[in-house]
Amino acid sequence: MQGIPASSPAEEEARKRQSEEDELKVKKLEGNIHRLEQEIGKLECEESQISAKEQIILEKLKETEKSFEDLQKSFSHQDGDAVNYIYSQIPELTTLYSQATEAVPGKDRTSRVTETERFVVWSENTNENPQVKATALVSDMILHISLCK
Repeated sequence: MQGIPASSPAEEEARKRQSEEDELKVKKLEGNIHRLEQEIGKLECEESQISAKEQIILEKLKETEKSFEDLQKSFSHQDGDAVNYIYSQIPELTTLYSQATEAVPGKDRTSRVTETERFVVWSENTNENPQVKATALVSDMILHISLCK
């Protein structure tokens, strides 16, 4: 070999060791690169799963919002129906008042009924039918207010 000076055995040994160390570093770096690529692939897979779950949750949220709005609309429509139902369950005041005056024993129809007598008659009438009790109470209160005026 012309032009290349002969190296000493110590230099040869040092180059050989350096070459082996470099090869180990390269293998270690290649292993790290491979491990990082696998981790990146795993993270991308998890990200797509999370994105899919997020999409499902958003769709369910939209459905829930729609159901809530529909429920609100149905309640607003039912409020009118509920008011009409309550009014339909309240008996006529004139009928209730005439029943109260007729039911008092020992009094003629022209005499004025006392509060206690009216309460006794009301109590007897409503105890026979508990469903009417609440509406009768409201009607009686309205009747009492109208009589006090």
